[in-house]
Amino acid sequence: MINYLPTVIKKRVAIAADDPDPIEINLKNAVSKMQIVYECTNGNAASSDGHPAKCLTSISLDEGSTNCFSLNGQQTQAVDFYHNRRAIANKIRYLNGNASNMIFDINFGRYLYDPELAWQANLYQNAELTLGIDISGAGGAAATGGYLTVLAWLFDKPINPKGYLYHEAKKHVTVAATASNYTKLPTDYPIRKLLLQAQKYESQPGSIIDTVDLKQEGPEKKIIDGMSFTELIRLMGAEYPLYQEVVIAPGTTVATTHHITPTSDVRFLGACSWRDASAVTGVSCYQGAGGRYTEIQSNAGPNYSVGVEGQAPHGVVDIPFGDQLDMNEWYTIPPNGNCQLTLKGGAAAADSDINILLQTVKQYARGQK
Repeated sequence: MINYLPTVIKKRVAIAADDPDPIEINLKNAVSKMQIVYECTNGNAASSDGHPAKCLTSISLDEGSTNCFSLNGQQTQAVDFYHNRRAIANKIRYLNGNASNMIFDINFGRYLYDPELAWQANLYQNAELTLGIDISGAGGAAATGGYLTVLAWLFDKPINPKGYLYHEAKKHVTVAATASNYTKLPTDYPIRKLLLQAQKYESQPGSIIDTVDLKQEGPEKKIIDGMSFTELIRLMGAEYPLYQEVVIAPGTTVATTHHITPTSDVRFLGACSWRDASAVTGVSCYQGAGGRYTEIQSNAGPNYSVGVEGQAPHGVVDIPFGDQLDMNEWYTIPPNGNCQLTLKGGAAAADSDINILLQTVKQYARGQK
């Protein structure tokens, strides 16, 4: 007997124009995870335009006015890293005619095939998956198009989940250096994770957000008391593995730039020529803060590969609440209370991408679709 069943929602199809039509979700079984695979095909360019995950400008799962998921591609990958505690199975290549394969997982349970938390597809008869796709200019290297596949991991047996994990970009934050931005967290769902995104090329996330303060009222409680964002990255970094990946790209004697997933404390491991002939070629990779690095070689022409590791994928840092496997431990704001998040801008706050992301639980018993 098969109790679990991976299935194809949309077979691999070429994407030749931005923002394809919404994909109808015609499923009856409970869904543990959806997976979007986008293959970004590169053109001829020495430097990349952006991380290939930026090709997915938005991912939204909806039934009418009910939203079940709402993040962009980079945010989806970052949340997935913290959710599953492992790097995304991406393939990053910036070579002409090659594709970067990007994986975007929508996790509805605490783990794959979680029987207590899953998306009950039969409750959403007219659900649609809408993908904002920018085929050229946003990500990859002079990208010319791509290919899209959508998969789902289903329960092939009846289950009665309590709800599902809901992901959303709660707020885009604009804040000046030394100024503060205030946000009240929602009170309608238990909060499993609060995630903060701070990204700007050539800037450490800790220079974009200076300090973080999280205060509950009713009763009063200091959850995070003016901690520096750099300290928060270091604290959370001790709880998760380093984000590691390999990049394959063209190189030359003129400095070129390429985009990577980690944005903080970036290090390069074992850069070498990637070609079918040996040559004396000094490959140097440096910088990397904010998710973009510079490469230069002593001899012109060879492609190269380099291992990369660091923290804060796509500029995102995780703040988990309680035992992540125990739903009773997640943060519920007391009745008639509130919780305020205060972000103080750092020296590099101007023109940065700062976002507040949430992973909460919508509960079927409370009518929360």
